[in-house]
Amino acid sequence: MLEQYTALIGPRYLDYYLGYFKRADDRGYAPLAWHWGAFFLGPIWLLWRRQYVWAAGSFLLSSVFTIIAGLAQQTYGAQFAFALSITLGFGWGVYLGLYGNAIYYKWAKRLIAAAETAYPGNTQIQNRLLTQAGGVNRHLPFVLAVAFVLYLTLASVQPPPAG
Repeated sequence: MLEQYTALIGPRYLDYYLGYFKRADDRGYAPLAWHWGAFFLGPIWLLWRRQYVWAAGSFLLSSVFTIIAGLAQQTYGAQFAFALSITLGFGWGVYLGLYGNAIYYKWAKRLIAAAETAYPGNTQIQNRLLTQAGGVNRHLPFVLAVAFVLYLTLASVQPPPAG
């Protein structure tokens, strides 16, 4: 299993994740463990570690939080809506901080099981598949930078004066 974990995790923070995965395997479940990257970066960390479904859910949840805060502002005022937004966002950050490693571990176990099912007994092909599916999303910083520049460009466009 160590060889498969190594192939899937990739070189970045390998020792950290191997230590957590070993603890989880020894206990038989994914224990709570604080992860600062998941807490502060949330969906970006999820994307970085290729947790695309969780990242999409996180973005969707942020939209739901925004709608709830908008409704709260109409009913209870701006201060309450602001406090609610902070509370919901902080709560989601704490959840990801506590469960980020567990999310990653469970994803890794599913991928390893799928590779073993697809190619039983052929660890070379399994590890090649796990290496391709795992690691980090190296293109993410570039994509985020381009998206940020595009956002700034579009946000600065002024509509033509009414004439």
